[in-house]
Amino acid sequence: MKVSSVVPIVFCFLAIGISVAVFSSSATPYITLKEARKMSGDRLNLGVEIIKGSRSQRPGSKVLEFDGKDRNGETIHIKHVGELVDISKAERVTCIGKLEGDVFVSQQMLVKCPSKYEEEKKK
Repeated sequence: MKVSSVVPIVFCFLAIGISVAVFSSSATPYITLKEARKMSGDRLNLGVEIIKGSRSQRPGSKVLEFDGKDRNGETIHIKHVGELVDISKAERVTCIGKLEGDVFVSQQMLVKCPSKYEEEKKK
């Protein structure tokens, strides 16, 4: 095999390796409350089930508060201070933020509406 053929192949493998390394170092996995207490940072991804009846928001306030349960069954109070999101129909949300004592302060929230997926199941 000629050297001119090997150089592009080596370059491609290096580029793929660097891409995988950068992606895996910047990816933030979903964590539990137990893991959050051991970690630091303000971009922790905490997936929780919303505890029914715990949602509260004062009129005119841009802060949404509710209680959530992680996948291990541990509960925490969540205070969302980012863009307001309608969680009235949601069962689960992913909160991105940081743990401050016994409160998880979320700056971003990802919501999946369960009704969207229930329609797909019926088909």
